[in-house]
Parts: sequence; C-alpha cells; structure tokens
Amino acid sequence: MGILDRIVNRKIGEAVKNELEKHLNNDDNHKENETITTETTVCEIEPVNPQPTVCEIEPIKTSCESGSCSLKPNNTSHFPRLLKEEFSEYQIKENISGSEIGNTERPYEFGLYKGGGLKAVIVLSEKNKTNNRAYRTAKEAAEKANVAFVNFFTHMPNERSYVIERIKKFLK
Repeated sequence: MGILDRIVNRKIGEAVKNELEKHLNNDDNHKENETITTETTVCEIEPVNPQPTVCEIEPIKTSCESGSCSLKPNNTSHFPRLLKEEFSEYQIKENISGSEIGNTERPYEFGLYKGGGLKAVIVLSEKNKTNNRAYRTAKEAAEKANVAFVNFFTHMPNERSYVIERIKKFLK
C-alpha cells in the first residue's frame, strides 16, 4: 500500500471512530433496540507531488587498476570496453545474429572473431533464464558450430578479473 492509501485509511478510520464514540457517549439518549448508522465520505486526494521521483545514480566503474573492482549487479555496460581492452587480438561484435551459427531463437550479446571465424559467443542472462528454450537452443547451436559459449548472469557482480578469466578459459 502506498503512503496516500495509508493516510486516507487512517483519516477514514479516525472519522468513523469519532462518530461511533459520539453516538456511544450519548448512550442515554438511545433506546435499546435503536441502531446507529454512520456515513462514510469518500474523498479523492490529489498527490502532493505528481512529478516522477528522480533518483541519483552512482557512476559506473568501467576500468580498474588492480583488476579486482566489484561492479554492481545488473550492470553490463562495462562488457564492450572490457572485451576491447583485454581481447584486442579478436574482433569484437555486439548483438550477433544467432542465425550465423544456426540459432534462430535469440541473438548473442557479443561475438569474438579471429581469422575471419567466430571463436566465441557471450550471452548475458537474467536469473533463472538458463532453462528456457531460447537459451538452450543458443547454447546447443554454439556447441554444434564448435564455438565457445560463455554465459554471465546479470544479477551477479561480474568482477573484471572474473570475466576475463572465464572468457580465456573458454577460448583455450
């Protein structure tokens, strides 16, 4: 429930309580079988600030001297720069069509090419998305084409050193 709902409910509750107390305090004036009725007025409250809330966003770290910086989860903006810096011997392409290697279900976020051929594809997956058909088909197509398939979860920090090590492991 939002804050406005809570305020409205509290005000209505207070009004009903006050009316009941008034009637109950005047108990001597009522007969035994008399019923007490109360009226409820519904009022619409305009939001105080109809403008959307603006949030401050911290700058994203994209490069680290020590190689051990921790990146915030759901931040994948560092991947293009990291790939270009650390895998300069490869041609890096973004949003690779899956049809290049027989996958019609989903594109690959990155492709690493060397000598004119695709050597690895990188997929950025949300939590619990690795069991869906599109993901499985993309992985199977890469395996059939003898192309390294590297997956990173976007809900994890994906530290720079971790990303580099995993990709190198798959490229061997």
